[in-house]
Amino acid sequence: MGNDARKAPRRDRGNFLYLFTALLVFTVVAPVMEVALPTLGGLFAEVALSLTLVIALWSLRAARPVFVAGLSLIAVNILATAIWMLAGREGAGVLAHLSGLVFLVLAAVVAVRAIFLPGPVDLNKVTGSLCVYLLIGIAWAELYQLLHAYDPGSFAGVAEQHGHALSWRLLYFSFVTLTTLGYGDVLPLTIYAQTLTATETVIGQFYLAVLVAVLVSAYLSDARGGTDAGAGD
Repeated sequence: MGNDARKAPRRDRGNFLYLFTALLVFTVVAPVMEVALPTLGGLFAEVALSLTLVIALWSLRAARPVFVAGLSLIAVNILATAIWMLAGREGAGVLAHLSGLVFLVLAAVVAVRAIFLPGPVDLNKVTGSLCVYLLIGIAWAELYQLLHAYDPGSFAGVAEQHGHALSWRLLYFSFVTLTTLGYGDVLPLTIYAQTLTATETVIGQFYLAVLVAVLVSAYLSDARGGTDAGAGD
């Protein structure tokens, strides 16, 4: 039993690192691959997204009901995406974005709960806070996709994009908004788009200023405390 107790923390210690790596691959590598390999890039993007969702579900180690719900959402997302890619059904594309959005929100909530579990703030929790930040950006991109499907005139600067090109364009816009860079090449035109954009900006700034800053500060404080204790011994 003692060995099992020692193995459990080791097994959980790096769970957010896997999710963080998968999110970076999806947000950075997948768009580049689609441009470099036009014939296989779209397939790589969908495989990357599906793997990211699966890794997210595995990394978070949620309770069984949440795990079943997440697995169901992933299955719906993969099936709807396959129908969208193979048959060109726009309704399936909307379902894929909707199921992806619900899963991302679920994953973010579970991750935030894991971050605030009792115990010292370690590197895994800090990495988890960064994962939530990336999940927010991807989730808002899905929201923008759904809004664009409802009203194609919601955004300026995306008129010539379709399919995956539109997805990457709105993902780019989401992170530009989340980080308040505001290049102006994509603009929200309707009141709904402007409201979503403003909300993402506020959430992004408060999240970095409050949660991530507090976690990093606590992590550095704990690390210094451990160093001082070791030096005292």
